[in-house]
Amino acid sequence: MNSNLKKLEAILFLYGEPLKFSKLAGFLGVEILELQNLLEEFRGELKNENRGLALIETEETVALTTKPEFGSLVAEILKDEMRPELSATMLEVLALLTYLGPLSKSEIEFIRGVNSTFVLRNLSLRGLVEKSSGNFSVTAETLAFLGKSELKDLPKYEEYRDLINNWRANFSKNIKNESGS
Repeated sequence: MNSNLKKLEAILFLYGEPLKFSKLAGFLGVEILELQNLLEEFRGELKNENRGLALIETEETVALTTKPEFGSLVAEILKDEMRPELSATMLEVLALLTYLGPLSKSEIEFIRGVNSTFVLRNLSLRGLVEKSSGNFSVTAETLAFLGKSELKDLPKYEEYRDLINNWRANFSKNIKNESGS
């Protein structure tokens, strides 16, 4: 598998949702025609009977998904994940979004150090998080789940928000200084 093909697979896996061809080509540093050739090659590799993944494409986007024949397996896993209680991973992401949000998927993954597509999708299906303008935030259902009417009613909310806002300001200032701006 060539280098760009490996990068293509990694990006599609990491992104976890439909990605516009233009954005994907930009990530790879290739023209759309070369991207189409890479997708065709990747599609061929995924058709191998030993692979459990497939590409789903529209006129503008592509996504890496599980093959349709694994639908019942995926449904069973999702059903198990949708049990009433929240896992530690879901609580971790809810805490991040509650105190730091709104956050983009990449910010959540940077903080956690792992792909968060599945947990974000699960929390979205439960109505606990929503995505708007590319960022995830908690919903009113989350506040109800936590027994609060406003985020500021959470323990040490203002204290943590101040710490985060100070860190973000210093981080931005350091980035600007390092880039010479």
